Amino acid sequence: MLSRRNAIMSEPAWPRGRGDPAQAAFSIGPRFPEPFDTLPELPTGPQLIEALPAVVNLALYQGDDFTLRIDVMDSTGMPYDLGDAVPKSQIRVTPASPDIAGVFECSIEEGSVLLLHLTPQVSSALPLNTVWDVQISRYDGARVTTLAAGAIMLTAEVTR
Repeated sequence: MLSRRNAIMSEPAWPRGRGDPAQAAFSIGPRFPEPFDTLPELPTGPQLIEALPAVVNLALYQGDDFTLRIDVMDSTGMPYDLGDAVPKSQIRVTPASPDIAGVFECSIEEGSVLLLHLTPQVSSALPLNTVWDVQISRYDGARVTTLAAGAIMLTAEVTR
């Protein structure tokens, strides 16, 4: 359920893997004992592995505070430990824009909860239509996982 002030994403935002959100699980057929008399039939045609972030579009009021809470879960639905994670979230006019239009302040709470805060100073300076995403990486930058991404549609503020 996403609400204006405190949004919660309970679905994992990465492929179903084991432990690490950057892993994907893939199986092409049943396991069979050794030795075997005949090979099992394998699926034909192309296979698709999706490793895409959750799409989260935000409709906000320009100049207001906004906090997004993301409960990060592993593939089994258990809280994912963000202890060594470095979160980062940027806002741009388009994904290819060289300039950053704004940033969410990121913090980790309770070990598996990621909080993104958009300050009134940042939201009042944003263009009315932008895009955003949030990534976590290790301190050494070795693994990067984009958890969520989408559009931000602002309604122009009246009172300044």
